[in-house]
Amino acid sequence: MSGMLYPPELPTFPDKNKTRTFKQAASDGGVSEHRPNNLKEVIPLPWSTSFEDPIPLPGGGQLLTLKDAGEYIQSLPKAVQETEPWQTATEALLLVINQNGPAMFARIGMMKALYPPAEQVFSENRKKTHWGKRKLKRDQ
Repeated sequence: MSGMLYPPELPTFPDKNKTRTFKQAASDGGVSEHRPNNLKEVIPLPWSTSFEDPIPLPGGGQLLTLKDAGEYIQSLPKAVQETEPWQTATEALLLVINQNGPAMFARIGMMKALYPPAEQVFSENRKKTHWGKRKLKRDQ
């Protein structure tokens, strides 16, 4: 069949549970090799791309570029790097680099990993409301 519209074999994509490291991304030029050839080539962003606003670090200092963010993640202990917020931040950073995504995605991922939301706990010590229990005459 000469006029076939689809390729006989479907392209294979990477396992979603495996993420690439920064060294792997740098070694292949930052471009994912798992794209079908008929898609337009994406030009990756350089690691020197700056964030719109610097990311403040908890101990002082700032992350100014995507490279700073990548180096900061690499400087964390391995156990911390493997936690869910840091894996998400890493994936967002690689998405920005590999597929020319908005740098704001990487900034949001880093901010959520650096400053996780505080857990809201119900407190019994709160002021009682005036519309609590009704007082009936028969109960007095």
